Amino acid sequence: MIQIRIIKPGEDFSDAMKIRIPVFVEEQKVPKERELDENDKLSYHAVLFEDEIPVACGRLYFTDNIAHIGRVAVLKDYRRKGYATKICKKLIDISISRKINDITLDAQKYVVGLYEKLGFKVVSDEFLEENMPHFKMELIFAKKISVFDIICIAVSIISWIMLFILFSILNDAVNSFNVYLNEFVPDTSDIFDNFKTIMTIYIGVAYIFLYSISPPILRKIKYVISIPRAAPDISNALCRPNAFPILPFSRLSLTRTSRGA
Repeated sequence: MIQIRIIKPGEDFSDAMKIRIPVFVEEQKVPKERELDENDKLSYHAVLFEDEIPVACGRLYFTDNIAHIGRVAVLKDYRRKGYATKICKKLIDISISRKINDITLDAQKYVVGLYEKLGFKVVSDEFLEENMPHFKMELIFAKKISVFDIICIAVSIISWIMLFILFSILNDAVNSFNVYLNEFVPDTSDIFDNFKTIMTIYIGVAYIFLYSISPPILRKIKYVISIPRAAPDISNALCRPNAFPILPFSRLSLTRTSRGA
């Protein structure tokens, strides 16, 4: 029987250490004093049990609304069963439940291919940590928006369209009146050019005001579309950071048997 248990911050995580010590300290020769750190007491520890034996683990902690996944490990005799993936998914779910979708960590080189198949992307050059080659991996993840957000977007777009139509109507009216007045009073073009300049300034101020009071479309909406996990490549293509300046999507990264966090 397979079961994943979550150990909350401050609770006893000795079951996780029953996995980390054999994997990181004994196999990978990481000094024990560097395997344990101050983040362990602040972390959620996910431990996978097979027939009540702890065989896989990982941890998750938060700093400044950023989640860090790390210390993901599987005992040697229990590998290639998908246990590391189960651990990572459980930790990701915890992060999402806390409405934190910015997750980072470092991946050991030999497991990069595993996560590339799941849609994760390498976003750094190779670097050494504990004398082992690592890469930073990243997955873009978007959150669903609410019906209220959709309504706000629609109202904001309509407001912008109406403002543009108003500007066009005023411009046409000024031009028409200018043509009409020229039949009676010559050389009025300069006056109307100045008037249109003033109107343009007023319209510009109105645009700025509309921008400041209609946050849903440009400033307050953090997530605009939902990309299912089943299509990570589409997610990465559409939601890469800064691809769309007004759509500040969050980033999601994870890996396996990582010491980065």
